[in-house]
Amino acid sequence: MTFLRTLRIHKVGAPTICATDIRKWCEERKGIPHDMDEPNVLDFYICVDSYDVDQQDLKVVISTRRLLSLKKKSVLVQTDATYKLTWQGYPFLLVGTSDADKVFHPFAVAITKGETAEDFAFIFRALYESDLEWSPTLLLADGSEAITNGFLSVFHHLDKRLMCFFRVMKNVEMHLKPIIKNKGGLKLKEDIYLLQTCPNEETFENATKLFTQKWKKSTDSSVLAFLEYFQEQWLDTLPNWYEGAALGHPSTNYGIESTNSIIKKENTLRERLPVGQFLHCCVDMVKDWSERRNPTSVNCVHYAEIRSINTRMWTEAYQWVTQNVAVLQRTRGNCVQYFMNSSKTNKEITTNQLANHQRRDGKCKTFDYFRK
Repeated sequence: MTFLRTLRIHKVGAPTICATDIRKWCEERKGIPHDMDEPNVLDFYICVDSYDVDQQDLKVVISTRRLLSLKKKSVLVQTDATYKLTWQGYPFLLVGTSDADKVFHPFAVAITKGETAEDFAFIFRALYESDLEWSPTLLLADGSEAITNGFLSVFHHLDKRLMCFFRVMKNVEMHLKPIIKNKGGLKLKEDIYLLQTCPNEETFENATKLFTQKWKKSTDSSVLAFLEYFQEQWLDTLPNWYEGAALGHPSTNYGIESTNSIIKKENTLRERLPVGQFLHCCVDMVKDWSERRNPTSVNCVHYAEIRSINTRMWTEAYQWVTQNVAVLQRTRGNCVQYFMNSSKTNKEITTNQLANHQRRDGKCKTFDYFRK
């Protein structure tokens, strides 16, 4: 046991550490390293001048030059916080983006005392100051206002605040509990999943109006109460959780969630660590992520700037082409649309069918008709 304790202290430091030691540790790693995969502290802030715990603060942001170089490849920023990693209960913040294959790539990690707007602004500012030309326009996270406010305080502009659909449904299911026992609750859930598949903003707005009209006819007070909550929270405040909200980008934070899960499983072995030891753990994690994205690495995790086509997709495409399915093409604004009949029918699509479809497009009178 003594040997294991000694080995651990040698690898990740002593279990107890004071603010002076943390500051010294950060200052030693503050400069820009020559090695692309060498972790360094982008910025840090430590305040222990007061005996009042509420006045004390800790913020440390860690990354590598290689991970920071990925920022220019995307306008999307994903972020999330996870807990149960340190003795002190401090949140662990992870920031990154997803490529064309929806694979998550981290930019940096941070340890902070809380999840306030100032905490998120600190990590966003540290990333921004490493490249003043970086100007992301999309933000994907949970519904935290602190994340949004922290982002805006640094970049001052946000085209769309995307909401993780997994988090939407997690909250929705909690509010559906009073009515989930009957078929109405299940049908509500099915309708929300259908809303999520909307390909563009116009379709989503039309569909949500029909959805609201349908369920307002209910005589169940619990359904009406849920509808009021859903309208305020997920249609008015945070509506960008459907597939077409940002084409080419993920609609969930599964990538960042799975990364957090791996950290707990493999890096900390599901054990809470003292802050000092966890900082060493962060350095090892960041170095590993960076080295795996080195183009010379045998198993390099490439950043896919265009969607990869695997063998299965090529095979299915070939099989589809051999069927000689009739396809009609129409231009709508800057978008080219292709139309064909469902695989459930053997009939080919005709120009008259397409004309009828386009006349009805966006003019559905009921949500059940929209479902068809």
